[in-house]
Amino acid sequence: MHLKSWSVLGLLCVCFLSARLFAQSSGSFTGTVVDSTGAAVAGAQVSVSDPTTGFRRSTVTNSDGNTLLCLGASTYDIIITAPGFEKYEARKVILRVGEKLRVDTKLVIGKVTSEIVVEATPPAKLRPSPLKWPVRLPERRLANWN
Repeated sequence: MHLKSWSVLGLLCVCFLSARLFAQSSGSFTGTVVDSTGAAVAGAQVSVSDPTTGFRRSTVTNSDGNTLLCLGASTYDIIITAPGFEKYEARKVILRVGEKLRVDTKLVIGKVTSEIVVEATPPAKLRPSPLKWPVRLPERRLANWN
Protein backbone atom coordinates (compact mmCIF):
# COMPACT_ATOMS: atom_id res chain seq x y z
CA MET A 1 0.00 0.00 0.00
CA HIS A 2 2.85 2.36 0.84
CA LEU A 3 4.49 1.80 -2.59
CA LYS A 4 1.17 2.35 -4.37
CA SER A 5 0.69 5.72 -2.64
CA TRP A 6 4.15 6.85 -3.70
CA SER A 7 3.46 5.72 -7.29
CA VAL A 8 0.23 7.71 -7.45
CA LEU A 9 1.94 10.75 -5.91
CA GLY A 10 4.80 10.43 -8.42
CA LEU A 11 2.35 10.20 -11.34
CA LEU A 12 0.51 13.29 -10.14
CA CYS A 13 3.80 15.21 -9.87
CA VAL A 14 4.79 14.20 -13.41
CA CYS A 15 1.39 15.31 -14.77
CA PHE A 16 1.55 18.60 -12.88
CA LEU A 17 5.12 19.34 -14.00
CA SER A 18 4.30 18.44 -17.63
CA ALA A 19 1.38 20.84 -17.63
CA ARG A 20 3.53 23.57 -16.10
CA LEU A 21 6.32 23.00 -18.64
CA PHE A 22 3.84 23.12 -21.55
CA ALA A 23 2.29 26.29 -20.15
CA GLN A 24 5.76 27.83 -19.94
CA SER A 25 6.49 27.12 -23.61
CA SER A 26 3.12 27.91 -25.13
CA GLY A 27 0.75 30.74 -25.85
CA SER A 28 -2.67 31.13 -27.41
CA PHE A 29 -4.39 32.80 -30.32
CA THR A 30 -7.89 34.05 -29.72
CA GLY A 31 -10.11 36.31 -31.75
CA THR A 32 -13.45 37.07 -33.33
CA VAL A 33 -14.27 36.84 -37.03
CA VAL A 34 -16.91 39.31 -38.25
CA ASP A 35 -18.20 40.57 -41.60
CA SER A 36 -18.15 44.19 -42.81
CA THR A 37 -21.31 44.99 -40.79
CA GLY A 38 -19.82 43.59 -37.57
CA ALA A 39 -21.98 40.45 -37.57
CA ALA A 40 -20.26 37.27 -36.37
CA VAL A 41 -19.13 34.80 -39.04
CA ALA A 42 -19.91 31.38 -37.60
CA GLY A 43 -18.16 28.36 -39.07
CA ALA A 44 -15.22 30.25 -40.57
CA GLN A 45 -12.18 28.00 -41.11
CA VAL A 46 -9.15 29.25 -39.14
CA SER A 47 -5.84 27.63 -40.14
CA VAL A 48 -2.58 28.34 -38.37
CA SER A 49 0.73 27.04 -39.68
CA ASP A 50 4.40 27.33 -38.84
CA PRO A 51 6.22 27.42 -42.20
CA THR A 52 9.59 26.56 -40.65
CA THR A 53 8.42 23.28 -39.08
CA GLY A 54 5.42 22.41 -41.24
CA PHE A 55 3.17 22.33 -38.16
CA ARG A 56 -0.48 23.01 -38.99
CA ARG A 57 -3.63 23.29 -36.91
CA SER A 58 -7.17 24.23 -37.93
CA THR A 59 -10.41 25.05 -36.16
CA VAL A 60 -13.72 26.74 -36.93
CA THR A 61 -15.34 29.72 -35.29
CA ASN A 62 -18.30 29.16 -32.99
CA SER A 63 -21.75 30.75 -33.38
CA ASP A 64 -20.40 34.03 -31.97
CA GLY A 65 -17.48 34.07 -34.45
CA ASN A 66 -14.95 33.32 -31.70
CA THR A 67 -11.98 30.98 -31.87
CA LEU A 68 -9.18 29.84 -29.56
CA LEU A 69 -6.00 27.89 -30.35
CA CYS A 70 -3.32 26.98 -27.81
CA LEU A 71 0.05 26.64 -29.53
CA GLY A 72 3.74 26.55 -28.85
CA ALA A 73 5.67 29.81 -29.07
CA SER A 74 6.73 30.40 -32.69
CA THR A 75 6.07 32.47 -35.81
CA TYR A 76 2.83 31.54 -37.59
CA ASP A 77 0.88 32.22 -40.75
CA ILE A 78 -2.89 32.59 -40.20
CA ILE A 79 -5.46 31.98 -42.95
CA ILE A 80 -9.19 32.50 -42.37
CA THR A 81 -11.77 31.46 -44.98
CA ALA A 82 -15.56 31.37 -45.12
CA PRO A 83 -17.97 30.81 -48.00
CA GLY A 84 -18.94 34.10 -49.67
CA PHE A 85 -15.94 35.99 -48.26
CA GLU A 86 -12.45 36.77 -49.50
CA LYS A 87 -9.60 34.88 -47.85
CA TYR A 88 -7.85 36.67 -44.96
CA GLU A 89 -4.11 36.08 -44.54
CA ALA A 90 -1.71 37.25 -41.85
CA ARG A 91 1.94 36.24 -42.30
CA LYS A 92 4.76 36.01 -39.77
CA VAL A 93 2.61 36.54 -36.68
CA ILE A 94 4.82 36.03 -33.61
CA LEU A 95 3.39 34.17 -30.61
CA ARG A 96 5.56 34.46 -27.50
CA VAL A 97 5.69 32.21 -24.45
CA GLY A 98 2.69 32.77 -22.18
CA GLU A 99 1.16 35.33 -24.56
CA LYS A 100 -2.58 35.45 -25.25
CA LEU A 101 -2.53 37.03 -28.69
CA ARG A 102 -5.84 38.42 -29.93
CA VAL A 103 -6.38 38.44 -33.71
CA ASP A 104 -9.77 39.97 -34.54
CA THR A 105 -10.64 39.78 -38.22
CA LYS A 106 -13.13 41.56 -40.46
CA LEU A 107 -13.82 39.50 -43.59
CA VAL A 108 -14.62 41.26 -46.84
CA ILE A 109 -17.52 40.00 -48.94
CA GLY A 110 -16.16 38.10 -51.92
CA LYS A 111 -16.71 39.06 -55.51
CA VAL A 112 -19.55 37.32 -57.26
CA THR A 113 -18.09 35.25 -60.02
CA SER A 114 -19.61 32.82 -62.37
CA GLU A 115 -18.04 30.30 -64.60
CA ILE A 116 -19.51 29.12 -67.83
CA VAL A 117 -18.16 25.92 -69.25
CA VAL A 118 -18.85 25.20 -72.89
CA GLU A 119 -18.13 21.71 -73.93
CA ALA A 120 -17.96 20.94 -77.62
CA THR A 121 -19.36 17.64 -78.75
CA PRO A 122 -18.12 16.15 -81.97
CA PRO A 123 -20.64 16.13 -84.82
CA ALA A 124 -22.52 12.96 -85.52
CA LYS A 125 -20.69 10.61 -87.81
CA LEU A 126 -21.68 11.12 -91.39
CA ARG A 127 -22.84 8.06 -93.20
CA PRO A 128 -22.17 7.81 -96.90
CA SER A 129 -25.18 8.04 -99.14
CA PRO A 130 -26.35 4.83 -100.72
CA LEU A 131 -26.29 6.58 -104.12
CA LYS A 132 -23.73 5.41 -106.58
CA TRP A 133 -21.78 7.86 -108.66
CA PRO A 134 -22.21 8.99 -111.39
CA VAL A 135 -25.89 9.73 -111.03
CA ARG A 136 -27.83 9.85 -114.27
CA LEU A 137 -30.66 12.33 -114.50
CA PRO A 138 -33.52 11.91 -116.96
CA GLU A 139 -33.04 13.94 -120.14
CA ARG A 140 -36.21 15.99 -119.70
CA ARG A 141 -34.85 17.47 -116.42
CA LEU A 142 -31.74 18.52 -118.21
CA ALA A 143 -33.80 20.14 -121.01
CA ASN A 144 -35.59 22.39 -118.46
CA TRP A 145 -32.33 23.41 -116.85
CA ASN A 146 -32.10 26.82 -118.59
